[in-house]
Amino acid sequence: MIESSMYRRLAVCYAALTVLVLFGFPKAGIYLGNIPLTFSYVLVGIAAVFELVCLTRHPSRKLHTRYAWLGVLIGLLALLEIASFRIYGMRSVGAAVSVLVSTIAMPILAILMTHWVLRILGIEGLLRFLKWAMVPVFAFGFVSFLVYNATGTVLGIPFITTTGSDITTVATRHNLRGPVIKMFSTYNNGNILGINLLMWGPLVAIGSFRGSMAYRSLCVATLSRSVWAGLVLLELIKAMSERSYRRVFQAACGMVFLLAVVIVASYVIGRDPQSFLLDKDLGGRVTNLQNDLEVISSVRIGWDSESVPAAAWLAFGPAGVVLMAIVWLFPVLTGGNTKVQITARISMLVYLIVAVVEGAFILVPTQAIYWFIASLAMAAPEITLLEEPASETEEQQPERTDLDSVEPPQYAPSL
Repeated sequence: MIESSMYRRLAVCYAALTVLVLFGFPKAGIYLGNIPLTFSYVLVGIAAVFELVCLTRHPSRKLHTRYAWLGVLIGLLALLEIASFRIYGMRSVGAAVSVLVSTIAMPILAILMTHWVLRILGIEGLLRFLKWAMVPVFAFGFVSFLVYNATGTVLGIPFITTTGSDITTVATRHNLRGPVIKMFSTYNNGNILGINLLMWGPLVAIGSFRGSMAYRSLCVATLSRSVWAGLVLLELIKAMSERSYRRVFQAACGMVFLLAVVIVASYVIGRDPQSFLLDKDLGGRVTNLQNDLEVISSVRIGWDSESVPAAAWLAFGPAGVVLMAIVWLFPVLTGGNTKVQITARISMLVYLIVAVVEGAFILVPTQAIYWFIASLAMAAPEITLLEEPASETEEQQPERTDLDSVEPPQYAPSL
């Protein structure tokens, strides 16, 4: 009994640590030669193994049909990618590994990890630790943002807020906007920070005014136009999904405020507001894509564009674009209808729209977070406290998903 209790406490600690590191310190890690090894991906992989052990010890658990279909789709994508590598070669082994991890391995590992974390923490505990993960992102983000813009000094903690020991490279990672640096926080890059916040920030905002203000403030301070557009789109879709005139009005006011911030920011960084907002070259992305298309006949397997559809086309052709679109849209279309699940589905949809221009696709931790959110959308159990109270005519029973393998949060498998 004592041993079981100890295992349960260890499981809770590990699950909480995985959530906090993945979302709060995603770049923490070391370099093995030239290969970055982030602690967040290591924790995700180990948690995925725990879930596999749980499934093998309980073979009677059923796998929902949606996961079987998703597995088939990912398998087809893997075959297409392997065939492309064999036919066209690869730019480098590192480039091939990066693509395979992001498109094949991470969807599987992140789904397994999320289900294991849900078993241990439950949805309430998981969202509570997500809110805690926002604390270092917000606090370190604004402190480092203010210090650099006031003194030009890059703040960082080696191996914790940045991979490896060199924190000076943060300023050179496309973070400078004229004399001003973007909000980069523990994600080391403004675009990566904003893109990922668009996915998990709305979950933090559920039932939390401070969480809502924190993630919105961080998104604005990234000084990323694609993130700003995504934030506006997110607010509009959420307002329309709630069918609330008050929410639509609030979203419209938020858009006006954001536009004012953008105009002021453009003057601060020395840009004309109109050219800054309506840049036809999309910050050089159009030119880069044109250059890539000109050399498509050479060894092409890599990930050469910030636009996910364009990069998929350059790497795997039209079949790759279609198949990847189906796989990544699958959880958006098949997710549940609780508040958490709808929020997750909207967040993923906004990411996929923004990813047409800026996806941060193969960069840590984007795909781990996307498929974490996807798992919540497809199978988030025991969502009761976050839902609207049922009417008196309805049965007061907790809502459950169709995934039989997800058990109540008090269950903790032995490790």
